[in-house]
Amino acid sequence: MALASKKTPRVVDLSNSSKKAKLQAKFDDTVYLDTVVDNPDDHPELAAILLQIQNINDDMDIIRTYAGDVKGDIPTSAITANTAKTGITSGQASAITANSTIVNKTKGTIEFGAPDRNGVMTITVKVGGNKFTYTLEAN
Repeated sequence: MALASKKTPRVVDLSNSSKKAKLQAKFDDTVYLDTVVDNPDDHPELAAILLQIQNINDDMDIIRTYAGDVKGDIPTSAITANTAKTGITSGQASAITANSTIVNKTKGTIEFGAPDRNGVMTITVKVGGNKFTYTLEAN
């Protein structure tokens, strides 16, 4: 299962390396965080936000762990081989053509047309004097 698209926008643009370095230096100096952690009653709003950020960070660590485990279990070569396919092979088309009509003497016939290049296949069902045509298209 793929991850859903990100809903939150970037908070700040950190493409400027000097701005990012200044923010990183402030972050690395954890004195201000210690003040909030040690005295949560003095800054209850910041304490609550800091707690939630830490919870999100913990959740992300768990997600990374599971994502790494799952990624290791995915047979990527099989996925690549399967997603690279479009339509069917000529051998498959021949097999379908060779077995294109199923006859039941009391009920009628079912005819399978060979798929075209786009994977579109026509199936015709004849029962008594009625004829029904169905078109199957590849997604």
